[in-house]
Amino acid sequence: MMVSASAIAFAFWFTATPAQATPQRVKVKFVYPAMGAAAKKYVNLPMGSERYATVNGKRYVFVLEHHYHPPGFVGGPIGDHKGVTMYELR
Repeated sequence: MMVSASAIAFAFWFTATPAQATPQRVKVKFVYPAMGAAAKKYVNLPMGSERYATVNGKRYVFVLEHHYHPPGFVGGPIGDHKGVTMYELR
């Protein structure tokens, strides 16, 4: 089997190119008013949507996901609902 020089060159380039590091997503523990305001902009998007934004100098990804709050939960809707989960990008 004969391999072309361009195939060999591509294989060398592909293996020699360093992989881009994917930012790590870290779930946010504290939500500040500016972060909540940013999340409210995205709540009407379709499930699974992701939006990236910088809030107070930090990069975040806002993801529309399934949320659940048990009966008696204070501070949000009760039961199953669509919600915005925030992750800090590091």
